[in-house]
Amino acid sequence: MEKQNLKELVSSVEGHVAGSTISVEAVYAERGIPMMGGTVRMSEAGQKYQTKLKMGINSSDEVEEIIFNGFCNIENGDSIRAYILRASEKIGYHEKTNIYDKGRHTIYERRPFNKTEVAFKIEKLNENGVAASYLDKRLHDAIYGK
Repeated sequence: MEKQNLKELVSSVEGHVAGSTISVEAVYAERGIPMMGGTVRMSEAGQKYQTKLKMGINSSDEVEEIIFNGFCNIENGDSIRAYILRASEKIGYHEKTNIYDKGRHTIYERRPFNKTEVAFKIEKLNENGVAASYLDKRLHDAIYGK
């Protein structure tokens, strides 16, 4: 499949959360701002969140852990639906030049589920449907475009 068809390789997994952890990493960046007479260095501080969810009863046997790069308010016992890109990248062979060309000739194929998967979207479910939705915009935009 071609790169523009990545969205066809998205699968969802539903289940109950048996355990959750959120890790917070401090991120510091320094940048130079050109000013009259020189460059002023400024530091910026931020936080990077990562949520790990252990899947429990009623979940797919294939997936044991979901990693979400961001914060989500999910607790033990919550029902969730996680959206995962199940694609493996294959570098295509270009017959005219006899070289492998990553990029233009890259194709993506569906792969089996891994025990640990990275989700780009998580929906918290309740009896009425979707109660909350959490999105990793960077990964989502890479799959669906901006």
